[in-house]
Amino acid sequence: MGNFVGRTGKVFINQIEIGDTYNFTSSATKERIEVTAFGDDSKQYLGGLQDGSVSFDCYLNDGDSGQALLQEGTNVNIVCGFNGTESAPMVSGLVYLDEVSYSAGVNDPVQVSVSATGHTTYLGS
Repeated sequence: MGNFVGRTGKVFINQIEIGDTYNFTSSATKERIEVTAFGDDSKQYLGGLQDGSVSFDCYLNDGDSGQALLQEGTNVNIVCGFNGTESAPMVSGLVYLDEVSYSAGVNDPVQVSVSATGHTTYLGS
C-alpha cells in the first residue's frame, strides 16, 4: 500500500482538470434503518440508501476551462485523484453541485469553495 501526500492530488469534473485546487474532502454515508422486533436481545439494523459529499477549494483562475464548469445546480462526474491522475486511488461519482462560493481578503488570492452531494465511491490502487 502506498502513501500519498496532498500535493499530488487533483480534482477533475467531467474529465477536465480543475486548475489551482489546493484542498478536497470526501465523505460517504449509508442510512441506518432500525428493524428491531419484540423479543430481540439487541437492536437490529439494515443498510439504507447511500449518500455522500465532496468539497474542494481552488484559487480563482479566469482562464481555467475546468473552473468554467463550476455552476451550482448542475450534475457532474467528479474524480478526486490522490496521485494526480484520474486513475485509482481516487474518489469518484456523480454529484450535484450544491454551492459555489467566492471569498477574497485584502492581501489574499480570491478563493473558490465548491460543495457537492451525491454517491461517491473510493477506488483503491
